[in-house]
Amino acid sequence: MRTVRILYSRANNNFASEPPEPVGEYRGGINFAERYYGHARPGSHAMVSASKWEVRDVEIPTWATVSWWIANRKEIGRAVARGVDLSWPEPWVRGLLTLKPLEQYVGATLLRTRTFRSPVREATRDELVAWLDAGRRGSPFTAIGELVSVAEAKAFRAAEKKR
Repeated sequence: MRTVRILYSRANNNFASEPPEPVGEYRGGINFAERYYGHARPGSHAMVSASKWEVRDVEIPTWATVSWWIANRKEIGRAVARGVDLSWPEPWVRGLLTLKPLEQYVGATLLRTRTFRSPVREATRDELVAWLDAGRRGSPFTAIGELVSVAEAKAFRAAEKKR
């Protein structure tokens, strides 16, 4: 992982309460005294002022470009919440990002597990690693229901509802 300074802007926001959007890597030359004027929130007539520009330090994988991170930041955040580790190899992370939420959760759980009680799950993990390393598309899980216990599925659904 590496730390990158990302420039955020409120230029396209409708309301001052909306978070700023990332625009690129910060390279200097920005007037931070510039202000954004807008409504405080939807339905409000109160006008407020906020700084138009903001710089934040963001941790991104060493293999990722800033533009890729900006384009995929929301899906990356969801995948991390499902257990994906951004320090894993690039093909693993990119492959897991293409999967459905439950498949991401199961895949991340299999990749984090080091010792298995079931040879079926160990073989499934090995197949998943081979699928991710080959960069294939689609889903590596043909019968995902067989891999997911009822307790795991309930825990996943409960976590998804909280978001």
